[in-house]
Amino acid sequence: MPALKFPTIPSIDLTSFDVNKVVPQQLRNITLPKIDMPKFVAPQIDADKVRTTAKEVAYTAIGLGVLGFQKVQVRRREVTEQLSTELPKVANEALAQAEKVVSKVVATVQARRGVTTPAK
Repeated sequence: MPALKFPTIPSIDLTSFDVNKVVPQQLRNITLPKIDMPKFVAPQIDADKVRTTAKEVAYTAIGLGVLGFQKVQVRRREVTEQLSTELPKVANEALAQAEKVVSKVVATVQARRGVTTPAK
């Protein structure tokens, strides 16, 4: 197996680095103004009230989800019932239309061939 040779990365020794020698004298003597921050008192939060409110929000969300699901179920039943009453009518109408079209096509083909249809 060949040995891997990793490249050498040059290193810099910063143990004896002195920032004061690099920064100009004018920058070292700058004094920043003092800022008094106003006292901020955090309001007291009642943990029980937060817990109760979160619980109520969760119950409301779950309740709305259940109501929505029930509404979808009712609508599904309504559509199923409507389809079960309308589908046979539509199927019979489609069958009648198809029979008319087929009889017209047969009559046209027979007329072009010169065949007469027997009287019914």
